[in-house]
Amino acid sequence: MAIRDIQSADFDAVVAGSPWAIVCFTRPKCPWCARVAEPLAELAATVSDNVAVVKIDREASPELAQRFSVRSFPVLILFKNGSIREASAGGGDNTLEWIESLKELAEA
Repeated sequence: MAIRDIQSADFDAVVAGSPWAIVCFTRPKCPWCARVAEPLAELAATVSDNVAVVKIDREASPELAQRFSVRSFPVLILFKNGSIREASAGGGDNTLEWIESLKELAEA
């Protein structure tokens, strides 16, 4: 499965409609966002259809960024049945390790 680009209008349906959802808030020209793009794409390719992997452009959906208090980029949020389970911010090694740990959802 590939990463889906969504906007505010689709957010609630996608996140609530999936047992698991991994949401990545990004913004254009963000070097840290570029750093997590490939690992996130690899994750999207390995997880089951029960896991939605989505990307939200902060510039296209500022109200979602505000709703989740996103101030730095990237921010990744793991949802289970529509509720926040975990989150990670930044493009450092901790975030990359967090993305790697989510591969266990391939069995979900």
